[in-house]
Amino acid sequence: MHGGVGCGKMAWGEGSSLKVEGSKIQKFNSLMAEFTIELKGLHFFSFHGLYGEEKKVGGEFLVDLFVKFTEKKRITTIDETVSYASLYAIVKEEMNQPRELLETLTQSIADKIHTDYPSLKEIEIHIEKKNPPIIGFMGSVAVNYKKQF
Repeated sequence: MHGGVGCGKMAWGEGSSLKVEGSKIQKFNSLMAEFTIELKGLHFFSFHGLYGEEKKVGGEFLVDLFVKFTEKKRITTIDETVSYASLYAIVKEEMNQPRELLETLTQSIADKIHTDYPSLKEIEIHIEKKNPPIIGFMGSVAVNYKKQF
């Protein structure tokens, strides 16, 4: 073949290959696909906060969790993915251990999850505290934490 599509050097990158269909050459990538597992709107009544009142009476919290991982093959069993139930158990356990700062809480949750699932590429946690004890404040406050591995 001279000129046109067949000439020159082609560098597609590791894991890529060419597929020939009739006169068309298509690049398809067999690299890993990315998955995101999401747990959204998890409700907790917990005792996180700096102030004595928060530690005594507690408050409402909403948690959103996103974890990303890559996989090269088709996932067909729970052992090949991240268990929603396992993620929930970690979040619940951490939400039941009072912390003064939501920043500390998000980091602790991320660390525990990554310990159980070291192949994760990214963990993002959003924790919202409903009705914080701020005089005259109506609404909520939140911390968002994202860590890439």
